[in-house]
Amino acid sequence: MASGIPQAGQPAAAIASALSDIRRLDPPVHGGKVLAYVYDAGDSVAMTAGLDALRSYAEVNALDPTTFPSVARIENDLVGWGLDLMRAPEGAA
Repeated sequence: MASGIPQAGQPAAAIASALSDIRRLDPPVHGGKVLAYVYDAGDSVAMTAGLDALRSYAEVNALDPTTFPSVARIENDLVGWGLDLMRAPEGAA
């Protein structure tokens, strides 16, 4: 059974076109028509910043933060921010 995924390399434009075709029946991720399962910042500047951040870590495997200490730092910062939001006692992490 063919999966529709080419067995040989393709130009980037062909890959982008194929992905666009695959997504054509998906609901839009912007505009509030889907309220869950989307990451719409609602602000183009914030969205660009988020996509730039994703792009900068696209090749990093975050499963081993000893290899990429920046991942551990980001994780610790996010957990710390969450604890602050919940007003967790010092040393709760």
